[in-house]
Amino acid sequence: MSQDILQKILKKYPLFQGQIKEIKYRASNSFHEEQLFEDIDTQHEVKQENAQTFHKLSPVFRELKKKAQEMFAHVEDDIVREQLENIFIQSQINKK
Repeated sequence: MSQDILQKILKKYPLFQGQIKEIKYRASNSFHEEQLFEDIDTQHEVKQENAQTFHKLSPVFRELKKKAQEMFAHVEDDIVREQLENIFIQSQINKK
């Protein structure tokens, strides 16, 4: 079967003549599912490593929150002020 596929490839793409010697493939139903789960697990682990969070009672978070409140005290709208404070805190956390 792989020889038939190889000959079709070489017929369509003659530049690969002599470069491709054999084709290896897997014909397992569970192979692709396992690969998908491995990829998802790897991506999840990377995201967890990159995500740095602080508890709201931690000294670092409190300090950043205080700086943000001082910085945006002049903003009158509560919702906008809270959003600006959150953006500031997140940007500072990502720097550390």
